[in-house]
Amino acid sequence: MQQHQLTKQEDTAVPVPIAVTGHALEEATRQNGVTAIEEGEQEMLRLKELIEKLEKTKEVNKPAHAARAGESAQRMEEIMVRAKKEHQAVLQDIKKTLDAETREIEEKKKKLAEAKARLVAKLKKLVPSLDILFETPGELFPAPTQKPTMAEVTAGVT
Repeated sequence: MQQHQLTKQEDTAVPVPIAVTGHALEEATRQNGVTAIEEGEQEMLRLKELIEKLEKTKEVNKPAHAARAGESAQRMEEIMVRAKKEHQAVLQDIKKTLDAETREIEEKKKKLAEAKARLVAKLKKLVPSLDILFETPGELFPAPTQKPTMAEVTAGVT
């Protein structure tokens, strides 16, 4: 047989009737509920005070916020002006580069036309019968003044 050893708590424990324990439990619950309600009310008051403080702070800080917003807008405007100036400078550089390249191309075209004219002049001196090759196509092969009719086309083909 096993012998049950009692702990100190069990040694000193005095049996309490359930009715007394239930009443004490109800009373403790009621007190805890009242305490919780009081704590909740105190928390609500504290939150209301915080909200009032925030609203007062908000009213006081409105001019400061407006000033900061104005400064921010001014800074943004300065940035935009600076960016626009930089953009204009880049566009001017591009325009200068394009103008320089266009002048170079025009000079090269002019030099090529002069070189072609010199070559044609030399060829004409060497072979006078080649003059016909350097005539414009309109002079060499005159365009018809009117379109041939179908009868003329078929008559010329046969």
